[in-house]
Amino acid sequence: MQPIREKDPLAERTDEVRPGTIEIRAVESRGDFALFVRLQRLLYAGLEGFRPRLDKEFREVLDRRRGPFFKHGRARYFLAFRDGRPVGRISAQIDDLAPSGEGFFGCLDAADDGEAVAALLSAAEDWLKGEGATVFRGPFMLSINGESGLMLEGQTSAPMIMMGWSPTYLAAHLERAGYRLVKRLYSYRLALDAEGENAHAANLRKRLVTGKNRMRGLRLHDLAGEAAIFSDVFNDAWADNWGFVPITVAEIGKMLGSLIMVLRPDSAVVFESDGKPIGFAMTLPNLAEIVQGFNGTLLPFNWLKFAVWALRKDATSVRVILFGVRRAMRSSVLGAAMPLVIIDELLRRSRTWKVREVEMGWVLEDNVQVRSLIEKIGGEVDKTYGVFEKEARGGRDECESGGKAE
Repeated sequence: MQPIREKDPLAERTDEVRPGTIEIRAVESRGDFALFVRLQRLLYAGLEGFRPRLDKEFREVLDRRRGPFFKHGRARYFLAFRDGRPVGRISAQIDDLAPSGEGFFGCLDAADDGEAVAALLSAAEDWLKGEGATVFRGPFMLSINGESGLMLEGQTSAPMIMMGWSPTYLAAHLERAGYRLVKRLYSYRLALDAEGENAHAANLRKRLVTGKNRMRGLRLHDLAGEAAIFSDVFNDAWADNWGFVPITVAEIGKMLGSLIMVLRPDSAVVFESDGKPIGFAMTLPNLAEIVQGFNGTLLPFNWLKFAVWALRKDATSVRVILFGVRRAMRSSVLGAAMPLVIIDELLRRSRTWKVREVEMGWVLEDNVQVRSLIEKIGGEVDKTYGVFEKEARGGRDECESGGKAE
């Protein structure tokens, strides 16, 4: 285990901790919460491929007063200490929008210490069982609509906004703690040629975008209205998906509002028929491009670098973070062609500014239709994540064996 590189008064605590033992502590104080927020970068500093996110970004998601998740969910945070030094963290959360009995964990980061990981998972499970959960699934921050899955492959790939990073050893520790891999999530990278265009998609666009059908960009002057549209279409489109939990207007609104400085009208494409939105796709500029050298903070002068980058809208990579077509359209000719037309239009608009790489994900491993669409336009798997699951004692985990994290 590598020594922590930042001095922290909590790291010196040794009271009531026997040498060599693991202590699990629920986050109660402001100091504990501050440590919880920055612990990932303390643990992983120097690991190949790791780039810390902004502490501010992470803190706002987890803040019970400001985070939109807490309008429909609740969470508990835990820290692990060995010999008084912090070696891991985990969150446990209940989402009232998810099916009854499902409990979730997330924010799982730890040193290469199987005992500490097992103790963190046990603490999360105990809290979740107390809240009525019979199955434990994750990691999610804080729901499947946030950062999802444990990174299995792609640790040295370029970082991307709202895509997590995990060291390779964590998956094995999860499996040793009784968790099984239940789903893989794929994230695709697509290089954009300055003059490239998909001829098939262009032909479809000419045929479909006519008369009552049109495509428009993001209405920056009405982000609240856009959040309502995106939530409605997205939830309708993906309601049948594995693990689906509806995303709220407040969650999308918070995301759009926090990024207003770097959004452009071309950041989204909305397909309308008779003035009614029936499909859309949206990208976010890759903030990881600029913040990866900030070591988690905007102080003292990183805020100025960020402001210049935001005003110039200098992102060279973006992530398609939201996408959906209403289920009622699936059996129609228009509905079958619309995903390709929307994505192609989004890429076409991106080519008019500095974007040269697009990340599309995540996508469920068994979502053959969407994966095939992405691969047809040149996307290649760049990162692989895994969702792990365990049932309370007496449940499925005692009689089934799951997949292995390869």
